[in-house]
Amino acid sequence: MNIEEQFEEIKRKVLSRLQSSEGMPSEINQILEQFKDALISKATQEKVNFSSVLEYIEGQFEVFKRSKLARIGESRKDKKIEDIMYDITLAKEKLEENINNAILQERKKEDGKEANNTTSKILGELQYLLEDINSRYRRILSSRGFEENTINDMSYDFKLFAKYYMQSRCERQMVEAFQNDNNNLREFEQSILNEIINLGDKKINEENGFRVTLKNQAPTLQEQREDAIKRNSTQSAQGNVDQTRVLPNDILK
Repeated sequence: MNIEEQFEEIKRKVLSRLQSSEGMPSEINQILEQFKDALISKATQEKVNFSSVLEYIEGQFEVFKRSKLARIGESRKDKKIEDIMYDITLAKEKLEENINNAILQERKKEDGKEANNTTSKILGELQYLLEDINSRYRRILSSRGFEENTINDMSYDFKLFAKYYMQSRCERQMVEAFQNDNNNLREFEQSILNEIINLGDKKINEENGFRVTLKNQAPTLQEQREDAIKRNSTQSAQGNVDQTRVLPNDILK
């Protein structure tokens, strides 16, 4: 396998690894599960542990994970693949360790922003989910004969609890989960960029070895002079032979 084929093999290995990975860290699902359980616990404490309320909360979170969260995860994964494949191509063109270090440092800066931005997207979608749950919460309370003022108070308390929980726990935990995921990805990317540098060094060594071989096989100046003298002698001898062949005709004339 030549150097170019080895480069292509690295790209295929990276693409296979990234495509089979999850765009959403497993910790995010765990965080959402904890949030869901906290909401159910809150409803239970408020004596609103009606099966219709609890089942609705449970069902909406499952739908959220299968649709909204999955979509955000796929978009995130696609962006990661695009970025790393670009980095690999750049590293192959430059073949310089300092360029690779600069690439990784820039990606790490972007990773912090990405962790915050992705968390904000999820929390924004969660806000719509909570509004939907709260509306259902109010309707069920009303159907159970609760007074409007009581419904307003309980609904407000429920929303306040959800908002506080998201800001104090979900946000911090999600950012940390994405940052850890990004760090693991950069470790993998660094190992790949190191492989490319090693292949580049191998390519350079092979090219240098080829030049040395050509140089060693080339005749020395002394050999070139001797060869020139030999060629001149051969040409002179050939000229004499030609003249000898011509002489008899001249004599006859």
